[in-house]
Amino acid sequence: MVLGIALIILLCLVIESQIGDEIREAITKIQAFDWVSFGIKAGIVIFVLFVVFLILHGIYKNVKKKRKQKEHAEYLDKKRKEFVDKIVFSSFKGTSDYIKKQLEETKKNVKTFVYGIKEEDKPRLEEWYGAMERNIAQVKNEENNRKEKELENERRIIWEKEEKVKEFRRQVEECFQVKKKEKSIKALPLDKEYPPNVVRSAEHQAEIYFAEREHKKQLREDTIEFYRSHSLNVRPPYDNKKDREICDKVRREIKSGKIKIQKKVVYEPTKPLPKNIFRANELDESEKLHAKAQGFRYVKIPNLDGFLRGGFYIKKENPRETDYHFVTKHLFAELHDNIYIEETINGRRVDAVFLLKDIKLGIEVETGANRESYLAAKVNWLNESFDQWLFVCPEKYKIKYQKYLGSKGICLSPKKAKEFVEEVLLNAGEPINDR
Repeated sequence: MVLGIALIILLCLVIESQIGDEIREAITKIQAFDWVSFGIKAGIVIFVLFVVFLILHGIYKNVKKKRKQKEHAEYLDKKRKEFVDKIVFSSFKGTSDYIKKQLEETKKNVKTFVYGIKEEDKPRLEEWYGAMERNIAQVKNEENNRKEKELENERRIIWEKEEKVKEFRRQVEECFQVKKKEKSIKALPLDKEYPPNVVRSAEHQAEIYFAEREHKKQLREDTIEFYRSHSLNVRPPYDNKKDREICDKVRREIKSGKIKIQKKVVYEPTKPLPKNIFRANELDESEKLHAKAQGFRYVKIPNLDGFLRGGFYIKKENPRETDYHFVTKHLFAELHDNIYIEETINGRRVDAVFLLKDIKLGIEVETGANRESYLAAKVNWLNESFDQWLFVCPEKYKIKYQKYLGSKGICLSPKKAKEFVEEVLLNAGEPINDR
């Protein structure tokens, strides 16, 4: 380190020896220079340059500010133009209510537009508003026309349906009148062809008509038979209002002499007969006389298999019940000792019922006379009361009753119903009475 210092001192002495005079001369000149005058002049120059700098800097900042203001104004104009162009070049599709809602939202957006709307853009917007209002009116008019057409089409369809129903009913009535005149369910006119559904409806109407007529005829005969052994001061136990009206009419005709009846000769048998139905071949002549004396009468009703075998002597407790109904339910009771007639189940009486531990089979004998509402109520009761049940009716009435069947019900002819019950008995391991 000491050596370094020595070298530096030595170097300085060398320089002094070589340029010492020049340095002293320069120092002399510097000392003789007018530094005050130079300083004043230099200060003036610096001040002038500083003022020029300030002026130029102010001019630059002002130009820059104006340029920014111009750019911002151009930006705002661009945004306004884009906003206005987006509106005036747009078009809404849909219902008049939807377009109206969109128009209202657009007006609201225009009022709240963050950059504002220039006066020069307002005419374009007003023109577009007007176009949208006209578009709404046009769409509304088209909707009204379309709605009117739809209503007109609906009215036309309803009218056509009503006309079809009227024509259908007219044809059914026309076909029914032929059957009524010819006293035949199957009769059809020679000069006209009817659609199958018309024929079926006419046949159904004829079935009901003939069944009701047969019921009235039977009821009239039963009433006359009743008054052969009773005075005119009483009446049969008819619950139905229409049945009572027929009874009253018969009584008036008997009273007026229009109907002549011969009072029965009453036999006094020594012992009442044990049943209210007998096969004719079960009774000898004496027993037949005794049966008649006790109120029995002879009827020719086919067996369940459809064959006549001598007929029956019957004594009905209810005069309203047809002979066919009375005999048929008793024939089912003959098949097994556990088949009972007129049993009360859940508040209603069933024509016949087969009761075993695991089987509850209801049997209803139908003659085509019951009304629709009564059948509907009966079916509900049958479904609630039995494991399975049968509608037993002649083939000609099956169409009427089949529509009421559910998962538990079956509609069969007497012969098929007999076979069905026998199959149930066999499956249950029960004996079948030989009849």
